[in-house]
Amino acid sequence: MRKGFTDIGAGLFMLLVATAFLLQSGDLSGVSWLFPRALMTVMFLGGVYLIGLGAVRVRAGGHDEHEEPIASHRILIISISSIVYGLLIPWLGFYVSSALFLFGMAMTLGGKEGGKGKATLYSLVFAILLCVLVWGGFNVLLAVPTPKGQFF
Repeated sequence: MRKGFTDIGAGLFMLLVATAFLLQSGDLSGVSWLFPRALMTVMFLGGVYLIGLGAVRVRAGGHDEHEEPIASHRILIISISSIVYGLLIPWLGFYVSSALFLFGMAMTLGGKEGGKGKATLYSLVFAILLCVLVWGGFNVLLAVPTPKGQFF
């Protein structure tokens, strides 16, 4: 598939997700509405940008000899893992589910340079560091609780 069509598809998906967020945020008001509104705005603008970029690329035609083929297996892995991640949050909680998801994705989709031990260490550090940053941003700075699980 040509890059232009991929960009258009990604842009449409971003618009779809932004619309789903908009439909789910009807109860919000005041300060609690600020972050979701900013997120939806960025997603909407990103979707429009990708659709425009894709349209320009399709109109230009041609085929880039350096264009990477679409990694369908990676898309499938990410999609299934994201669904499982979303289903695990109510049971394991946001942070445990996020750490497992991030570690698994980094191990599965990351580069293989440096061997298995180095990849495992980098994936573990990445998952823990990102979860700590999210905790600091949401729980400490914004005082916004994250979902707690039944087990954690």
